[in-house]
Amino acid sequence: MLSSNSDSSALNPFLDDLPEDTLSSSSETTIDFLSIFLRLPTIESLSRCKLEPSIIILDYRNTQNDQSLFIAHKIPFIFNGFKFDFLPERGDFIKVLGSFNDLLLCGAVKTDYSAFYICNPFTKQWISLPLLKNCKGDDHFGLICEPFYSRSAKQSEYTINAEYRYRVVCFTEIEKGNVIVRTYVSEICAWKAFLLYGGDYQFCSNVVAHNGKLHWFNGLNVVAYDPFNDEKICYINGSEIQPNVEMLNSYYLGVSQGVLKMTHLVSTIYFNGDGDDIENLSIWELKDYETGHWNLEHRIYSFNAKSNGFRDGTGICDPVTLAFNPTDKDTVYLKFGQEVMLCDLQGEKLQLAGEIPKGIGCFDGDKAFPVMLPWWPTPVHVSAHP
Repeated sequence: MLSSNSDSSALNPFLDDLPEDTLSSSSETTIDFLSIFLRLPTIESLSRCKLEPSIIILDYRNTQNDQSLFIAHKIPFIFNGFKFDFLPERGDFIKVLGSFNDLLLCGAVKTDYSAFYICNPFTKQWISLPLLKNCKGDDHFGLICEPFYSRSAKQSEYTINAEYRYRVVCFTEIEKGNVIVRTYVSEICAWKAFLLYGGDYQFCSNVVAHNGKLHWFNGLNVVAYDPFNDEKICYINGSEIQPNVEMLNSYYLGVSQGVLKMTHLVSTIYFNGDGDDIENLSIWELKDYETGHWNLEHRIYSFNAKSNGFRDGTGICDPVTLAFNPTDKDTVYLKFGQEVMLCDLQGEKLQLAGEIPKGIGCFDGDKAFPVMLPWWPTPVHVSAHP
């Protein structure tokens, strides 16, 4: 099913400016040309997209209303309600599961089956995918798309790919190192399933799309999974990023300015009131995709001392990496208890970005989803549903 705010009357300003030879060409060409515009959002919906070029969506669930929070990357930071009330689910939790540019993968995960949607939350276009059975709460999800448009070398011409392909992938760990993979293929409008086995595919980080593949860290290396080319697997050497076996390790993969990056957070489980705090945050950047060479860009020690008192009442408040800023390589979002803070990696400073409301809903773990707003909002793929 497709829902769209598109209206052909909104095309008049565009059509008036088109060359006459374009409109007087063959009917087939004209229909193909106009079909591209019909897939695009209306002027009215575009007016809702006047936001900063990147935002971070933090998902939490409310027992009364499905809600989310988002932070616009701007000072002062903005925490606003951001609802998915345009989606058809009523009475079920709508949960954000993944993001790719300005598209979001949302789901209503139930005990017997799960409903999934791909939507553009700014234009409020969405499609529903075929139901998927036997999903688990700890499944990992990925959304990846071909580019909707590309620029010429001179940056003056654009090529539209109105029939871009995309994949939605659900990873279910069945035993250590083995994974059931269920992939929604846009060309056939159906799910396909197969098994990844005989390798180390466990998930020690989130799943992130980069370079046409889905990536995650397995504790030793970064797994690169290609859902567009026969589910090929390759590994990016992660030996330079060594875990501290005596401490609590957490990893986050992300992309900033088109580069794959990883945070490695080593922390104590409990904060020592005497200030004996040895936690540190390392920021690694992948310099060579083929050889797997990582460079240690930043290492910040004693985050608790730098948090300027942003701690919860229990004193147990280890920082968690939420997301890299997609457009600023020197900033990263962290969560201390209920507080979300922006970390300036160059100055090693923390600034309060906002607070997750207490007692309202249930914050779903420590997940956040960067959203990039391209020069033109990505239309939801009209032909991607039977």
